[in-house]
Amino acid sequence: MTDKTKIQLRPSSYKVFMNLCDYQYPKINYHTARTSFGMGKVVWCNHIHELKRNGLIRTEGSHKKPETIVIHVLVDRERVEKKPANVSGKNPVNSKPKAKIYPGQKKTRSCLNCREKFVSEWIGERVCKTCKSSLAWKSGGDAEYVTGAA
Repeated sequence: MTDKTKIQLRPSSYKVFMNLCDYQYPKINYHTARTSFGMGKVVWCNHIHELKRNGLIRTEGSHKKPETIVIHVLVDRERVEKKPANVSGKNPVNSKPKAKIYPGQKKTRSCLNCREKFVSEWIGERVCKTCKSSLAWKSGGDAEYVTGAA
């Protein structure tokens, strides 16, 4: 039973896989391949791990001596395709969370400066827009405040 589904790779990993497929021999020396592609160790390792996770290659040898690792290409290049550019591959679980609006967050509060009532948008907003637009607020405290506090 053969699986005909295409395996999608990030563009840079796709390029690495295609270059590995272009080698004349079924076994490729890890160190030789990395230096011939002109990649740094970390970038190269990330591509190799992605290819291994997708079952496209297998490595054998000691990872303590990368020059002794041999790469075996396991899948034909026809089964692999590049991910479309507009597919980010980001998982919504790993995305930045949306701001949560809690009940009671938006409510009437007293300004800490002038003590007037104002509608605060969130729990940390404690100075009204009138006070924030004053010269004293904008100057960072250089001008004198006129407070309603006794």
